[in-house]
Amino acid sequence: MMDEDGYPTDEELLFIEKYDLENGCYEEIMHYIEERWWNHYGWKEYEGNDELDEKPQYKFITMSTGGWSGNESIIRAMMKNLHLNCHEESWYRGGHYVFKFPLDKWEKKVGDE
Repeated sequence: MMDEDGYPTDEELLFIEKYDLENGCYEEIMHYIEERWWNHYGWKEYEGNDELDEKPQYKFITMSTGGWSGNESIIRAMMKNLHLNCHEESWYRGGHYVFKFPLDKWEKKVGDE
């Protein structure tokens, strides 16, 4: 886990890039990523909606890289993973990302319907 300088290893980045959501779940991969994220710059999770529905429908995760190259490498690996890339909600200059995941699939394998 991480190299001697605290950066994610090539193996960890490849795991993120190739993570198979058909046999895993969003909760598992995002927990894996959070363990490798340098949180000094920010990681926040919350539940909400696109509309004014009372019951939350999505889990939002905001991640700020702070320009730290280890966090930037994790974002690049995430963006190479089609399933994770599709959940990018927004990106703001300065390395601020928001990802949106359906709550009803958060703890389930994507293939389980």
